[in-house]
Amino acid sequence: VNAGSTVVFSFHSIQSTIWQLVSHPSTLVLQATASAVFAFTRAFIRYGRSELKEYMAFFDILCTKLLSFSDPIREYASLIIFEQLISSNPDYFTATFPDLYSNIVENSNDEPMLVQGAAYLTIASLSRVDPKYFLDNVVDNLFEQTDTVLLEFPREIVTALSIMCESIPEYMEQKIDNLKDFANELINVPKEAFHLLTVIVEKFGEKVYPIQNELILQLLKTPITQEYKDFIIASAKYQIKENIVYQNELVTNRLIENLKSDNPTLAILIISEADSTSFTNHCSLFDSLAPLLSSLNPEIRRIIPKAMVNILEHCKTTVTKDSFFKLLFQRAMYDTFVYARIGIMTVVRDNCRNNQELFASAEYMQYFKFFANDDSATVRQ
Repeated sequence: VNAGSTVVFSFHSIQSTIWQLVSHPSTLVLQATASAVFAFTRAFIRYGRSELKEYMAFFDILCTKLLSFSDPIREYASLIIFEQLISSNPDYFTATFPDLYSNIVENSNDEPMLVQGAAYLTIASLSRVDPKYFLDNVVDNLFEQTDTVLLEFPREIVTALSIMCESIPEYMEQKIDNLKDFANELINVPKEAFHLLTVIVEKFGEKVYPIQNELILQLLKTPITQEYKDFIIASAKYQIKENIVYQNELVTNRLIENLKSDNPTLAILIISEADSTSFTNHCSLFDSLAPLLSSLNPEIRRIIPKAMVNILEHCKTTVTKDSFFKLLFQRAMYDTFVYARIGIMTVVRDNCRNNQELFASAEYMQYFKFFANDDSATVRQ
C-alpha cells in the first residue's frame, strides 16, 4: 500500500491525537510533529488534493488557536507548524498573509527567545507566499532583528536567510555585506557559517567576494562536514580568481589528511566535484587517493575513480591516462560489488569523448567486450 495515500485516508482518524502532540512540553517532540505535518501536507498535495483545503484549514485553525494561548511552548508549536505548512503549500496563505503576519508579530513580541527565533523563521517563510508584499511591508523590520536572534538560533536563522535569498534575491543582494558579517559572527558555529556562505556564493557568485580571509582560514581548519564540502565546491571557481593560494594549500592538506581517516567519503566527494584547479600539490593528492581503490568499503571503491580522474590532468608527470584507465578496467574486472564496477564504468563513459583515440585501440576494445557481458545492465550499457 502506498504510504502517502494511506496518510490521506487515515487523516480523520488521527486528528484526535494531534492535540496531544502539539501540547507536549518537549521541543524535540514538537519539532518531530512539525516535520510530520510537512510530510502529511506533501502527501495531501499529491494524493488527496480534493481534501487539501479542509486539511490546511484544520491546521490553520489549530495553529492560530495555539498562538493565542500566551504560553511560550504552545506559541512555539504553532510557529514551527505554520512554517512547515507555508513551506509545503505557500499558495494557501496568499489571502491571509497580512493577517497571519500581524498575528505572529503581535503574539511573539516580548516573548522568550524560543518564540522569537521560531517567529523569525516563520515570518521569513512568508516571503514564499507573496514576495512583493513581503518586500513592501515585512523584510526591513525582520532583517533588523537578525543580530538579536542569530547566535541564539543559528540553524533556524541561517535557514531563514537562505529562504529570503531565494525568494527576494534583489533585496538580499543589497545585504551581502551584512550576510558576510553574520557568517563572521557564526565563526564558533562552523556548520552554519559554511551553510550561509555557501548559500550566498551559489546565489550571488562573484559579487560576494572578497570574503574576509581570517574567517575562511579559521573555518577551513574545522572538521570536514557536509557543510564544509558544500562550501569548498561552491567557492572553488571563485577562489581561483581571488588567487587565494594559501587557502587552497590548506584545503589540499586537510583533504590528504582526511583521506587517511576511517571515513574519507566527504574528502573524496570534495575532490570529485570541486574545480580541480582549486587544489595544490595534485600528485600527492592523487597518490593519497590511489590506495582507496582497494578499500574494503565498497562505497569508497564506487566513488574513488571520479575523484582520481578529476585531478588526473594535473599529474601528467607521474601517471599517464593509459596506465590510469587500464588500472580502472583491471580493478573493475575483479570487483564483485556491482556498484563499484558501475562507478568505474561511469567514469570511463564520461571520459570517452576526450580519450577517443586511446579507447579505440584494440587493447581497450577487449576490455569493452568483457564488460559487454557483465551481469549488470547498467555496466553493460
